[in-house]
Amino acid sequence: MSRDRGNRAAGWLAADLRPYWPLAEKTPNGRPGADIENTPGVAWEAKTGKTWRQSWLDQAGRYDGKLNIVVWYLPGIGQKHSLHAPAIMPAMMLLDLLDAADFPVTALPETRSVDWRAEWKTMKDAFIYQPPAPAGYQGIMPVRNLLPVLKKAGYC
Repeated sequence: MSRDRGNRAAGWLAADLRPYWPLAEKTPNGRPGADIENTPGVAWEAKTGKTWRQSWLDQAGRYDGKLNIVVWYLPGIGQKHSLHAPAIMPAMMLLDLLDAADFPVTALPETRSVDWRAEWKTMKDAFIYQPPAPAGYQGIMPVRNLLPVLKKAGYC
């Protein structure tokens, strides 16, 4: 993906977050920190690569005491469909978040297949993805469904 698209993606994310965090802003290019500012308790990273990189989740994990969320704008996801982008975080973090929001979770569907990536337009529910080792389990949920969960859990 182009560097320009990657720089624009953080702006799309900030715009999507503003109904929940009115002061959400894209962090200026070159400034250290998460890609989005003014979202207390949540570290957001916006990524646009063609293939997933575990280092993105590791990067989001550097911000202590926060939920670490990577929004992956897969090929085909642009500004128009940005709320459909998958939000990816460590699996236990998603399970704890769902619990904090009083969403009954007995078990989430789990997959080892990357086929979910082709179904981003119709993805509705949270699920657990087990990528190849050494990466840990990941919790995945569309941004449009994650935002109300974050609100109910008291993050915004």
